[in-house]
Amino acid sequence: MPTELHSTSTLIGTDRVHGTAVFDADGQKIGTIACLMIEKISGRVSFAVMSSGGFLGIGDEHYPIPWPALKYNPDLGGYQIMIPVDRIKEAPKYEPGREWDAAGGKVSDYYGAVAD
Repeated sequence: MPTELHSTSTLIGTDRVHGTAVFDADGQKIGTIACLMIEKISGRVSFAVMSSGGFLGIGDEHYPIPWPALKYNPDLGGYQIMIPVDRIKEAPKYEPGREWDAAGGKVSDYYGAVAD
């Protein structure tokens, strides 16, 4: 696919989102986007899965973050989140070898109105 079709001024392809840095409120890198979770029926992005920690993909932890909580910051060249890192680290996370949607319902419950 030609590069110019991967993003426009208002749209971005999922292949361009994967691997994009995630920054906290202070602009410190806290992880990268591992994948987006999209509702099958509505097509709405429900949340992004942030990979954090580890080295070369080994030992990474995967935290689902409500998509509306991530805002693209062109100055940082990545997504920024205002939710404190400690709160993210206490959130439901994905365990290796488990289904990606296992924590889905718990994410909305944990983050409350941020996920809506």
